[in-house]
Amino acid sequence: MKKIFTTLLILLTSSFVIAQNEYVTPPMIREKAYSIEIKDIVAAKDEFKFAFTIENKTSDKFLVFELSKITIAFSDQEVYYPKNDEIIVVDPNDKVRRTIRLVGNADYQKDKIQIEFPKVLVNDQETEFQTPTDLSTNTDQSIDLNGIGNLSVSGLTFKKDSWNGELLLKTNSFEGMLLLDITKITGKGANAALPIEFKRDKAGKVALIADDKFKSKFSIADIGQTITGIDLSKAFKMYSLKEIDVPQITIKKVGYVEPAPVVNTNVNLCPAFEKINNLPVKVVIFNTNGICFKLAANGKIINSENSSNLTFDTEYGTNVLTLTLSNGQTITDKIFPGEGHVYLSFELINRKGEYKLQRKLDLSGDARKTK
Repeated sequence: MKKIFTTLLILLTSSFVIAQNEYVTPPMIREKAYSIEIKDIVAAKDEFKFAFTIENKTSDKFLVFELSKITIAFSDQEVYYPKNDEIIVVDPNDKVRRTIRLVGNADYQKDKIQIEFPKVLVNDQETEFQTPTDLSTNTDQSIDLNGIGNLSVSGLTFKKDSWNGELLLKTNSFEGMLLLDITKITGKGANAALPIEFKRDKAGKVALIADDKFKSKFSIADIGQTITGIDLSKAFKMYSLKEIDVPQITIKKVGYVEPAPVVNTNVNLCPAFEKINNLPVKVVIFNTNGICFKLAANGKIINSENSSNLTFDTEYGTNVLTLTLSNGQTITDKIFPGEGHVYLSFELINRKGEYKLQRKLDLSGDARKTK
């Protein structure tokens, strides 16, 4: 009986393994302000998921990332978005982990999967914000924050040698980021400011965006002074938000070999063009369906005549590409050659009537040495 059970367990385990594809863990995205990592990839006929980690590498900025805007493309026609509507705020020198998951009747077991990320938002310039009025010692009270939210205190009572209560800050829909520095909220004493201890958040600053909230119990120790209220005059700052581009990630099945591009011989292709200046990263942009283009990289013209297959080299870092297509359209996209890259290739594709660059192949310095 034990032998039969063991055999059955092995068969069930084998069936589970066969039902899933194994994928190569892609390299981390490493930028100056942040890093993004994808691992623990699971692809089955009715489920696709991976572990997603975003790290804030700055000491004074807050990162905002909208999970529902992650694009998961299994082909040009099969594009999905996770149902997680959470907007995460990553504190300075901190990281956030989430599981991104798709569930449905589609077959998610593909050889190659493109993960495209939305832009990361970060607090930028400080903007004008009217200082709210101070709070009193009333048990329950509430004040409006210039229309962008509401701050309330409830249950403020004196007990066991301290004042205790709960603070709730809820924001409405607004543009920007509201930064609450809880270390700057103090009790108003007769002779000096009284420190307030918040129970929930270890971080001194809390970043809030639209339709957000912060809630925490707090206490003010009685040090022989009469408390007349709570001072909010230095606790708030408002910032505009700046967008930071995030490169896409390609997930490939273990053992998958990128096929050579198939050239359509029934269309007229423009001549290939190459411009090499002995820079560290070689970039190829091509199209096999008759769309020719002129390219400018970071404002510098690469080719003045139309081409269907263009090669140039560049330094590490963000490249803003402007392609003027032979059909009259102009598209702007960004690529991100990292310090580990020596070669990147992109295909100019038509996805539902919109042209964009899709990464096809990237080689690191180590990979190139093995060729």
